[in-house]
Amino acid sequence: MKIQAKTGYDQITYKWSEGGYNYEVRWHTPTPGAPAGEGNSWVVSRVTPGTPTGQVRVENIYTGIGDGWTPRWEWQAAIDAYNNGTMTAAQEALLKAGHWIAP
Repeated sequence: MKIQAKTGYDQITYKWSEGGYNYEVRWHTPTPGAPAGEGNSWVVSRVTPGTPTGQVRVENIYTGIGDGWTPRWEWQAAIDAYNNGTMTAAQEALLKAGHWIAP
């Protein structure tokens, strides 16, 4: 467990490995620039590590959409679109689905 006071928000991170994956669960207070009224939330990520024999490193965020896991690049594209004011309704739904309400 790692407790951090980041610039403009607080965060607690838990990390572990299981079943060939590396998991990270982050609890955080609303980040700077978050939509008004957003509260504390959990974000869950899973990494399939890369290997010297050719397994490509794969990062996913748990959103519950499709098979439950969304590629990190798609998640980051939604964040970038939000910050640029170009977010689509689908990207907004993705970000809401990946931020699990927390106390």
